[in-house]
Amino acid sequence: MTIKEYPQNWRDLQIKVGEILEQSGFKVEIEKNLNGARIEVEIDVYATECIDNRNYKIICECKHWNSNIPQNVVHSLHTVASDLGINKAYLITTSEFQSGALNSTKNTLIELLTWESFQETFFKSWYLNFFSYKLSNIIKNNYN
Repeated sequence: MTIKEYPQNWRDLQIKVGEILEQSGFKVEIEKNLNGARIEVEIDVYATECIDNRNYKIICECKHWNSNIPQNVVHSLHTVASDLGINKAYLITTSEFQSGALNSTKNTLIELLTWESFQETFFKSWYLNFFSYKLSNIIKNNYN
């Protein structure tokens, strides 16, 4: 199920990814600069949430490409995520992934998602958080 219209460009993809994560309960920053143990890098989408007093950090690399994503892009994201101590890293694309890219994510914290599968992955969280908030406000406004 698609909950957002198709992104028009790379910046639009970042913004839409950020909106979905924010509406799913994450605190989101677009194009955030982070310092790791060995690197300084700009992250397309940085998102955090706190579950049972444990901080959970994810990063999203957004690729609005016409060609399939190669393995070296996945390797770069893995290096960045490991250096930053991230819990989960998503590589989100408007295209597809080369077979080498798909194979290189085994036993890693990297998940490869198309724009459509990203929306499907976060649909339940988005739905519960977004509509629970909306419903709560409707009830609050009608009974005050």
